[in-house]
Amino acid sequence: STYQVPYANVTGIQRLTTEEVNTVLNVAGKSIFMVEPNRLVEDLQEAFPELYNIAIHVQFPSNVVVTVEERQPVLAWQQDGLTLWVDESGVAFPPRGEAAVSVIVEAFDSPETVPAEGEAPRIFLSPDLIPAILKVGESAPPETHLLYDTEHGLGWQDPQGWQVYMGLDGEQMETK
Repeated sequence: STYQVPYANVTGIQRLTTEEVNTVLNVAGKSIFMVEPNRLVEDLQEAFPELYNIAIHVQFPSNVVVTVEERQPVLAWQQDGLTLWVDESGVAFPPRGEAAVSVIVEAFDSPETVPAEGEAPRIFLSPDLIPAILKVGESAPPETHLLYDTEHGLGWQDPQGWQVYMGLDGEQMETK
């Protein structure tokens, strides 16, 4: 019992709970010699795409220490009844807890995803598109959700019912 892990100590989480992380890690009651940090990092990345810079350290006699950072959403992407949060690098993850998301995009089409390199998470939106979305969000009337489709790009519906599109190019957004 000296080498039996009671639970993992988790630091760096904001919206997730220690219990949620420990459920995925599943190390409680196991021998410290059976803990595989690399596999646990993969398990956390798969279960929680909002986590990055994950480090897991095994300390004798029975401690597992998990250090993570949580991605901060800059916009919400709504499509087909599903909402995802997206961070500034374009990584999407399910909403958990509370976050101050200033821009909501109602999408009619899926964006072109960026292929992952190595062990990086799958990029949902091109990182170049994020500043354009935020700029269009600043130009849209208050409390207005942005619209997105692959043909017209980004826009919104004005109070008279017109759909206003600004395209996908973030440059010269003030002029548009």
